[in-house]
Amino acid sequence: NVTGRERQAGEVVLAGAELSAASGSNTADKAIDLDLSTYSLSVSSSDSTPWIKVKLRTVSCIRAVVEYNSDGTVQYVWTWSGNLFSCKGPDCPVFHDLMVEGAEKMFRDKFHCKFGDSVKLQLINTNKYNEIAVFQAGE
Repeated sequence: NVTGRERQAGEVVLAGAELSAASGSNTADKAIDLDLSTYSLSVSSSDSTPWIKVKLRTVSCIRAVVEYNSDGTVQYVWTWSGNLFSCKGPDCPVFHDLMVEGAEKMFRDKFHCKFGDSVKLQLINTNKYNEIAVFQAGE
């Protein structure tokens, strides 16, 4: 029975998370706590579909975002491909958008990464997040 997850090489230490609106005790921090037995639930706010935003401690050059299943296997991987994040996973269309924010005017993006200090996932028809990790590009 897997409950904990170890931080991987290149994984960014996250500063926090927020949801469009939380559902009960399944708050945003449950998606970044390295505990695979917990999860967060996001519900629609009055003006948008459900979303989660994870915050980095500083602006980083982000190369990938991963969502893990409760058993520790990878559910989705978004990889920066020079002009957008491409998704690999069983139901990528359930995600409306992945946005990296916070450094649009400070840095030019590179082919292998996009600069930002937060990652926002906006959803179409799912609202459960087991565990989210953000990976930065090596120097």
